[in-house]
Amino acid sequence: MSQLRNPDGFTIDSLIVALYESMSFLPGDEPDWERFANLFSETAIIIPSSSNKDENPDSLTVDDFVASASASLAESGQLRKGFFEEEISRRIECFGNIGSVWSTFEDRIGPGEDSLGRGINCIQVIKYRDRWWIASMIWDKEDEDQDKMIPSRYMTA
Repeated sequence: MSQLRNPDGFTIDSLIVALYESMSFLPGDEPDWERFANLFSETAIIIPSSSNKDENPDSLTVDDFVASASASLAESGQLRKGFFEEEISRRIECFGNIGSVWSTFEDRIGPGEDSLGRGINCIQVIKYRDRWWIASMIWDKEDEDQDKMIPSRYMTA
């Protein structure tokens, strides 16, 4: 792993800010995949939710997720448009060296642009080697057609 950016991972807050910053990018650019990968523990898993309720979601390594997301962004033309995932609200629960973060987000093409949708990242974190790491991350997005909207308790800090 490359050098940790100061202060990524020194606190849970800085870890989550770095997560959103690393995934967001301007038109013609791409996510900062190196920074993104350095936020995760070596054995971390990422589980993208599926819109198919009967389908078992895949558990991906960070490298597998980066490869899949990179290909998807290139194929969809999203790299030409840019992408910003902005945090709306965050709830953190901790005990000792473990924590769980419920981070509500909104996707946009760019700052100030119309919303592409909202969702929640559920992120498990662990502290070792004098910093916080993401151990796992799973998310789901709102879907009005399925009457799946974010509860109000996840819309305030």
